[in-house]
Amino acid sequence: MHKLRILKPENHADFEALCKHVYGTVFNCMMPKSYGRSGQKQYGIDLLIQKNDLNTPDNRIGIQCKHVEKLSFDNKSGDSICNEVKKADEGVEQGKINISHLIIVTSLASNADLIQKTEALSDERLEKGLFTVAIEFWNEIENHIYHDDALKKRYRNIDRFHQKVIEVAQTYFENGRYSSVVDILYEHIESNEFTQSEKINILKLLSFSYAYLLQREKAKKCIELAYQLNPDDNSVILAKLHVLSLSDDDIDLYKEFLGSLPDSSDEVFLGELEFESAVRLDIIPEFDQLSESLQNKYEVKLRYLVDANKRQDSLLFQKIYRLLSEEQQVRSEVILLRIQDSIQQQNLGLASELVKTYFNPRHKTLWMIEHIVIRDNIILTLFNVYLANQEYPNALALLEEVKHETHTLDDQLLYVYFDLAIQIKDQDLFTEGKERLKEQISNCSIDTLLRITQVSIKFKDLDLIEIIQAHISNNYSKIELDRFWLFVWLEDLESNPELFIKNIESSTLLIDPDFRILDRLVIKLKPLKDQNNELNELYERVVLGANRALGNLPNNVIFLPRVLNYFSITEQYEEAYFLLKRQPETESIRAQIYPLTIELNLLKEAKGYLTEISLKEIVDDEYLLINSLALAQRSLDWDLLEEIIRNKEKSSELSAKLWLIKLEKYEKYNRSQFLQILRNLPYKIKGENYELFAIAHLEIKYGFEEKGLYRILPVVRNNIFNSEVMMSYLMLLIKHKNLGIRKPLMVVREGTTVFYKDSMGNEYSVTIDFDGVFIDNPNFLSPKESFAKKLLSKSIGDTFDVEKLGEKDMYTIISIESIYLTLNKLVNNNMCKPNFSKDVRLMSVCLDDIENTIINPFIEMSEKREKGIYEVFETYIQWPFTLHTLTQGLGMEDKAFALIYEWPQKIKTPLYSDDFGLREDLQINPVFYDVVNQIPLRINDESVLVVDSLTFLELEKYSDFKVLDVLKAQIIVSSHTLDTFYNWRYNLQNQISEFSVGSQKGKLVRYDHNSGWLIDKFTKIINFIENYCDVFPSYGNDDSTLLENYMTMKTSSSEEQAVIRLCHEKNAVLFSLDSRLRLWVDAGFKINTIGIGSVLTYLVNEKLVDFEEAELILMSQILDNRSSIGFMDFSLYVKHMFTTQEKFVQILKHLKSYLNLVFEDREAVEYFWRYLSVELVKRLGKKPITDHIKFWLIDNIWEKAEATSLFLFRKKYLKRYAVSKDFEVDINKFQFEFLDDKMIVSYYLIS
Repeated sequence: MHKLRILKPENHADFEALCKHVYGTVFNCMMPKSYGRSGQKQYGIDLLIQKNDLNTPDNRIGIQCKHVEKLSFDNKSGDSICNEVKKADEGVEQGKINISHLIIVTSLASNADLIQKTEALSDERLEKGLFTVAIEFWNEIENHIYHDDALKKRYRNIDRFHQKVIEVAQTYFENGRYSSVVDILYEHIESNEFTQSEKINILKLLSFSYAYLLQREKAKKCIELAYQLNPDDNSVILAKLHVLSLSDDDIDLYKEFLGSLPDSSDEVFLGELEFESAVRLDIIPEFDQLSESLQNKYEVKLRYLVDANKRQDSLLFQKIYRLLSEEQQVRSEVILLRIQDSIQQQNLGLASELVKTYFNPRHKTLWMIEHIVIRDNIILTLFNVYLANQEYPNALALLEEVKHETHTLDDQLLYVYFDLAIQIKDQDLFTEGKERLKEQISNCSIDTLLRITQVSIKFKDLDLIEIIQAHISNNYSKIELDRFWLFVWLEDLESNPELFIKNIESSTLLIDPDFRILDRLVIKLKPLKDQNNELNELYERVVLGANRALGNLPNNVIFLPRVLNYFSITEQYEEAYFLLKRQPETESIRAQIYPLTIELNLLKEAKGYLTEISLKEIVDDEYLLINSLALAQRSLDWDLLEEIIRNKEKSSELSAKLWLIKLEKYEKYNRSQFLQILRNLPYKIKGENYELFAIAHLEIKYGFEEKGLYRILPVVRNNIFNSEVMMSYLMLLIKHKNLGIRKPLMVVREGTTVFYKDSMGNEYSVTIDFDGVFIDNPNFLSPKESFAKKLLSKSIGDTFDVEKLGEKDMYTIISIESIYLTLNKLVNNNMCKPNFSKDVRLMSVCLDDIENTIINPFIEMSEKREKGIYEVFETYIQWPFTLHTLTQGLGMEDKAFALIYEWPQKIKTPLYSDDFGLREDLQINPVFYDVVNQIPLRINDESVLVVDSLTFLELEKYSDFKVLDVLKAQIIVSSHTLDTFYNWRYNLQNQISEFSVGSQKGKLVRYDHNSGWLIDKFTKIINFIENYCDVFPSYGNDDSTLLENYMTMKTSSSEEQAVIRLCHEKNAVLFSLDSRLRLWVDAGFKINTIGIGSVLTYLVNEKLVDFEEAELILMSQILDNRSSIGFMDFSLYVKHMFTTQEKFVQILKHLKSYLNLVFEDREAVEYFWRYLSVELVKRLGKKPITDHIKFWLIDNIWEKAEATSLFLFRKKYLKRYAVSKDFEVDINKFQFEFLDDKMIVSYYLIS
């Protein structure tokens, strides 16, 4: 007779339930009990059976259920019979259990070896009076079932039909057919024909399906039934948490359930529970840190794909995507995420292809997706793809499908009406969306209403704006109402900035806690902030507010890209750097930190990141390539630069940007190789227009005119009214006057119409929509074409005679605004180095008539009208900066400075710090003052500076040579200066314990060699000089007491002579300490000089050097009573930034940071204040400061300041300095000592 084959249970819970039923029947126990539950200590037994229902020790049988793949007899680790017996013995010894027999039941096939060893163990235990042991395999279980009619009847009914029902439902669920899952399984909820485990699976599938169909209450009911069936089932616990996490309305239930869970020792379950909790809080651990079981789960991988999309981390997305099976990769939610990733990476081609293949709205497959959230997201993504590719017919067709398939639209889909309407300028579509909005406005979020408001403004639909305003006024707070009005006010920003500023200041927006609103306002204000002082002040206030609001953002990686973009816009690179450093380190985070380390000049750290990247990755990734080349340039690592470019050439053609970088290197270091590369440059190079112009400039400059013109002519012809291209063209022609340009002929105003004919005789007219400069340029742009040109309408005034224009001449139009915008882009951002960044001053060298043509008429008209500069050109605030740049280029320094310093008084216009592009100009070409001759000096990358030993010591100590890097000048050094540091280091390395440091009273320096800080200092300076400076031989007697230079802040005569000689020979500028330069002034040296105080003041004011790095130098140089030259820049800074007494008090508050002084003696304070006020009166033309402010200073700065550095003033006012507890002053000897175990140094105070 054929014996029935029983299907094995799929998991331990089902196997335990089967054993409970089978062995309860075998031993005639009506109420077999589960002993404990998962996670609790069970002492080797899962079930407790009372034979014949007799509760006596002899009738108690323990059952241990082993649903395992491997079982041994006595392995010390893993599942073994001896381990289970040992656990049961412990239970007996502790009085926890009392059994006469232990049966180990396993789902494995019979094993004779295990049976023999178990029987032997049982016999041995019987002799000792211990409980006996037996083992039964799956075939014994089948025999028990077969020999009992009730068991046989029950288990032979579990056929493939019931299992097939669950399998089909599971397949429907995985394919997103949630309604079908409900149809199949709902009738089986109450059925008794399924095992407990099967019922739990049915309830979990139903719960998830209801949840994705947005039937939340039914979902919660089903998962609660599953939990009641087996509250110890870990999969049910995790499923319940997941269902409760899908809605914010259930957050309290989620927390309550999570808090009620008992402790568990199941590490796998604890890991899954921890991950589920982290996901709920949006704190997701790194994928590589997860256990292998979690990493293999589809739901976990899907969660990381979603997270990678939110972070815009394409590297992580691709990594997780590759871990999915082929079946999983074509699921709708995965394809959706892949499309979104393609859009983020600007790969619209791939996005379109995926849309056409999987989500064509004309196919019914899209509308069969029953997961409502996923389907809506797919529809929105389709719209994004269509709109990005300007596939408007497809977008309209999709909208029709949405209206047909969906009776109501959610917030985002409703917005599509308006977004599409504005892009295709469809008034009917806009009106239809408007009607839908009226019906659904009560269900719309504030964010959707604000977005629709923006579109309504563009359509000038005041009716809809009023409807939205009324709804917001009745349902939202004042802050939310102001956010609504912000979109309306932004329309006034460019046309009426005064009204915009007034509206913003009267609103709550400046204290809005929502960072996203302030971030949006920052983006709008940034390009306009330099138009006037009021907009600039508003911009700074908004940035302060946005920085405060950053603290309100949740600690969520979703906001990371937006915050980083904000820091980039506001140039807060350090904040961006530290924000990224606080994130868990991933490939994506490292990739974002890498360019910031270069921007912040953290070159050592940047090179650390670079070592983790292969050359192949660098040349294949444009982002890595550009940043790595920038690192090589900044660190002067030409070997690295050459290696990168060489590997790039092997894989593909070089872009124009890379050719420029390569040319820059060879132009500077190997002229013959440079010319060879330039001669062999391919004619067709891919790149931006300005990059092609830069290459053309080099070709024309070095004699390859025909090649250079061939390169740029197509660009110029195709962009004749592109102001930026034409500006580059103008600059190129100005630099190379042999190409035919003569001068700007006239300036025209907006609205001028130009008529011309093409080569076929067709007539055209163009109305100029910007103020422009006409360049007289016959027969160059297009030699075969002649343009008949006639100017109508307005010119700038009566200064220019329109009628004298020749009929056959052709003119190129370049906007005045573009002169500012292009120069600002090319120069300040070094976009076109090496050409334009250093050649701006050559802007108009061949335009002999520019002063008479543009500048003088402009000045005359300003004077004639007696109006300020802003009233003359109301819309082009950049024009003064352009004039300033042009005058510099002509070498008209007096005129340039008159524009800055004399015009305000002449035309009665107040001067602010940003007028005439003063600060922008300084960044292009910094202006410092010659200490000797009291004239302005411009320092740029063509300048030559001589630096002496004492200056190197100061620059290393307080700024690590960053000042020299920022100045970008060529640094030359006397060999005597280099020898000075070698001698100092030699003396210290050879353990000279005492040596003379000066002739004054024979004072000695005692140095402890364990410190080593001076040796390190001198070594660092030597390395810098040898690697980054040009050393020239000098002659003079060696001075064995050179260390005196450092200890007394004086210089040896031999080095002084060498430095002065080098300045004369190389026509260089001497860069040194202000006080020493003043001594040279008195000695009659006639050389150009700049002082550290002057330079550092500029660098600190421009935020190019951290204040902490320059603090002591600023203090000692700017306010040294023997040298006031450094004070000039500081006073100019005060002049431009603080024009009222209240604001002047504000800058004086900063003196605490600048000086860090403590004067306990009021006489010293009085002397210092008299000195400072005299300087301010002399420099600024102000009245002496009032006693009120003076005593405020005394009360608020000097008495309460905590000094961190020393200021040496006149000896007669020195009574006591109490800088710190480790510092004392001997007034009689006028010297002080640092009381430190490692070093004691004696100084002389200089009177």
